[in-house]
Amino acid sequence: MPRGNGDIALELILNEMAHGRVRVYRNAFGTPYFFCDHGRFPSLNRPLTDPDIRGWIYNFVWTVQKVLMFERDLDRIVKVLWGRSLENPIATISNPALLEAIQQDTLAATIVEFMEDKKRFEHTMDGVWRQLQAFAKTRGLVGHNLGKFPGGANVLSRKLAQVRPLLQCCKIAIEIRRSNGAKVVLTRSEDDDKRQSSAISSAVNPAPANDLNRTDDSARRIQELTHRIRRNQTPVNGERNV
Repeated sequence: MPRGNGDIALELILNEMAHGRVRVYRNAFGTPYFFCDHGRFPSLNRPLTDPDIRGWIYNFVWTVQKVLMFERDLDRIVKVLWGRSLENPIATISNPALLEAIQQDTLAATIVEFMEDKKRFEHTMDGVWRQLQAFAKTRGLVGHNLGKFPGGANVLSRKLAQVRPLLQCCKIAIEIRRSNGAKVVLTRSEDDDKRQSSAISSAVNPAPANDLNRTDDSARRIQELTHRIRRNQTPVNGERNV
């Protein structure tokens, strides 16, 4: 049976994946992402639902093989990639309460995604603010759920202090160095997920151990930490969010 255009297109994409020029993965929130780093074509790191992904695939297949595809061919390829992304989870947050808390804070969600492929990032406060803001816009995180992104480096400094305990639960440490100009150091550890519970315990005041089972205790402590962060969200001294 002769191969259709969709079969040819899918084979081309899978070949790119085999050579490491294209890959798909699940981010910390379980969202499927498409990443490509190809010398002849634009680089992309976007959710699989992003229209640019379909455009990239269409353009790639036409340029390489002069094959035109129907929408159903693109749908099929995206579904295959969606399934393949399950094989490559990155920095997955396994604690449901922690996942919900992170998703409700734009800055925390941005830093978790930003540090997915990094072990360490260091820059001035202004440099960190600019890079995180640009990253948040690219990933569609600005205005994410309840929060907005800090409106400047001075606001970022206060917000980092607020979300530090929450990010500690995600194995991301924040250090602010004031000597010789304010610098921010973000580091991500590779500790086992089992250590999330101990990080949560150290981030908030512990509840009596005999009152809650392990799951409820973890969820309640994260909720307490989240409420504490939200109480401090109101801008002061002319601060603004964007």
